[in-house]
Amino acid sequence: MYSTFTPLHRGGHGTPLVCVHGFTDTWRTWELVLPVLERHHDVLAPTLLGHAGAPPITSEVSAALDAERITCPVRIVWGAEDKLLPWPSAAARFRDGWLPQADWVVLDDVGHCPQLDVPLETAHLVVEFTAR
Repeated sequence: MYSTFTPLHRGGHGTPLVCVHGFTDTWRTWELVLPVLERHHDVLAPTLLGHAGAPPITSEVSAALDAERITCPVRIVWGAEDKLLPWPSAAARFRDGWLPQADWVVLDDVGHCPQLDVPLETAHLVVEFTAR
């Protein structure tokens, strides 16, 4: 049976929370953490432009990402055992250049996708951060 893919997930109640996936992924990467997050937040998890099921990118893409325009609190959870984007070298451009104001949590013995490797711990790290 064929099902239509939706490029956006929204659910829960409470203060707004946006979950942004990584390169080549979709909003579905958050499915294991959504039940916990949605008990505390109105969760918006979009599939970014140009990714599976989302509208195509219609303009030039730059590495700048307008990160300086992000004024809301940001927590980044990174796996220390990430083989695709090794800690700390791959994180340097985000940590030092794009999002120096972000709160960083590095999880030992966790790989590329903390939301898939340790979903409950990842969900609790997000909820704890947003409760501040």
